[in-house]
Amino acid sequence: MYQLVIKSNKDYTTQYAQISDGFKDIDPNAKDLETFQKYSIKFFDQAKDIEIVKIEEKLNDGKTASVDYTINILLKDGTKKPFSSTYTLKLREKGWKLIHPYGDNIDNS
Repeated sequence: MYQLVIKSNKDYTTQYAQISDGFKDIDPNAKDLETFQKYSIKFFDQAKDIEIVKIEEKLNDGKTASVDYTINILLKDGTKKPFSSTYTLKLREKGWKLIHPYGDNIDNS
């Protein structure tokens, strides 16, 4: 069973640890913890929190899982920005890792 931790408490170390090494190699915003933290801080300059609307597992064959999600990004000006996407996870040596946590890059290794 995989566990997806969604946090808006700015625990960047935990968030970064959930991303696959292959994704870290291909996405410039995840190349190291410091870069990922700066990318995340920039996001939270505009957003104050994330509201989870829906999370639905679409696939889980024991090696790969897909989770569709819908969130509202709660902006500092009080407005909500809806966002939907899919997290893709693969079972790696150190547990389930996000291979497609955001953006267009996907770790196909």
